[in-house]
Amino acid sequence: MKATLVFESHESADLSIGMVFVPCICWIVRHKIISNPHSSYPHYEKGDFQNLLKHPLIKGELEEANKRLVLVTQEAGHGRMEDIQLLLEDIVEAGYSVKQVEL
Repeated sequence: MKATLVFESHESADLSIGMVFVPCICWIVRHKIISNPHSSYPHYEKGDFQNLLKHPLIKGELEEANKRLVLVTQEAGHGRMEDIQLLLEDIVEAGYSVKQVEL
């Protein structure tokens, strides 16, 4: 599995972040890896979403008042359903409302 996080935005401030496993979790923006939080462990770990929100390239892009996102999941990729479930838990714990869409 793999996922894309699409944050709610205003007209010119679109932000979407991919979560892929190559083979370990990597966060990607515009086809570039911006973070590989733990290259020796291949799965999502609790807190990876919160750490992503602190990333310098992401932190300034998010509006604190606008905490809604769509999580698009796809069967393709090396991730597991358990990775998606942990991600969903982290998103909710971070105060976001989330809508999941499966492709």
